[in-house]
Amino acid sequence: MTNGYTWHFRPDNSGVYELAEEIVLHPSTQAVGVPGMKIWNFRAIREGQGSVMFELFPPGQQEPAETVVLNIEITE
Repeated sequence: MTNGYTWHFRPDNSGVYELAEEIVLHPSTQAVGVPGMKIWNFRAIREGQGSVMFELFPPGQQEPAETVVLNIEITE
């Protein structure tokens, strides 16, 4: 998270994983432009394939400035 931009996680409907925990680490100062950090921990539910999508939103915007999709495969 920098300059008001915020990452959001978007789940798929695969059912192979679930979001176990979301951790937000705030910057040590409130100065503009100091980055914070988000950490997403996922848990495998069953074997299969799915995807994890992250979208970066500018401040006050409804459309993402960037989208990252990661394909995953869960095996035993």
